[in-house]
Amino acid sequence: MPLPLRRLSGAHLLVAALAATCLVYAPGLTGGWFFDDFPNIVRNPDVQPSRFGLSEFVGAALSSPASE
Repeated sequence: MPLPLRRLSGAHLLVAALAATCLVYAPGLTGGWFFDDFPNIVRNPDVQPSRFGLSEFVGAALSSPASE
């Protein structure tokens, strides 16, 4: 007799998606800087906010100098 299928709630799907995303990106966390990372991240003070706030995060997300 087959097991009854249980419906997954939105929270379960969200947790599963978050776990899958973490697993996919985890190997890249120990990598070095590549291509346009230096002008866009390393030398860009706008992506290194000193305060915690919505305007700082919006500014960081929208600050991308032209690649050198």
